[in-house]
Amino acid sequence: MTKSYRVAGHVFSFVFPEGHPLWGLIGQYKPFEIPADPSPLFTVELVERLPEETLEKVYGGDEEPGQPVILLYRRNGGWAFEMAPCPGRPVCGRAYVDGTFSHVRLQILRPSEGLFALNNAAMLVFAFSTASLDTLEMHASVVVNSGKAFLWLARSGTAIGKIQRRSFGSGHRTDPPAASLPSGEQIRVLHRRRRRPVVVHAVAGHRRLRPA
Repeated sequence: MTKSYRVAGHVFSFVFPEGHPLWGLIGQYKPFEIPADPSPLFTVELVERLPEETLEKVYGGDEEPGQPVILLYRRNGGWAFEMAPCPGRPVCGRAYVDGTFSHVRLQILRPSEGLFALNNAAMLVFAFSTASLDTLEMHASVVVNSGKAFLWLARSGTAIGKIQRRSFGSGHRTDPPAASLPSGEQIRVLHRRRRRPVVVHAVAGHRRLRPA
C-alpha cells in the first residue's frame, strides 16, 4: 500500500503493507497527503528484514544524555542509518538508502518505537535528497500569533514547545514548523545564531532566507 505526501513542494511516498499498525500512527502527515504519485523524490519502504552488509561508520555515537541517537554508515552503493531514542537504548530502526537518496528500505527492530524510526528515516532522507534543491530543513517549534509564525530553533529534547506554551499561554498556538507555504507568503523567523529576525519566503514551494 502506497501513500504520497507533498512537503515544501517535494513529494515522497511511504510503502507499508496494507493494515500495518504504522498507518494508524502517522496522523501528522495527513495534511500533506496527496493522491499516490508514481514519481516521488524518495520512497520509504517498510521491510521485514535487511541483509547483513559491511558498514563503515561515518557519523554518530557521541550524543549527550537524552539526545536521540542517529548513526550514519557508508555501505556498498549507498548509505545506512540506525536510530535509537537516546543513548543506552537499543537501536529501534535500521534503514538502507541508495546512493541517490531516492529509495529507503526501513526495518523496524522495536515495534513500540516504530514511529520514531519512521520519522527519523524520513527526516534524514528528506534533508539529504532536497539539499541541492534550494530547500532548508529546520528543527524548530512554532508560535502562531496575529497571522505570523515565529520559529524557535533549539536542540532536540530541550522542551522548547513546553517553554513556548508557558511563555505565551493558551492564547497563542504552538505547532511544528509549517512545511510548505503558498508562493509569495512569508513567515518571520527568530534565528538564534543571526540574533536578528529573518524572513522565510515561499518561492514556488521552496524557502529562501533573507535578513528582515
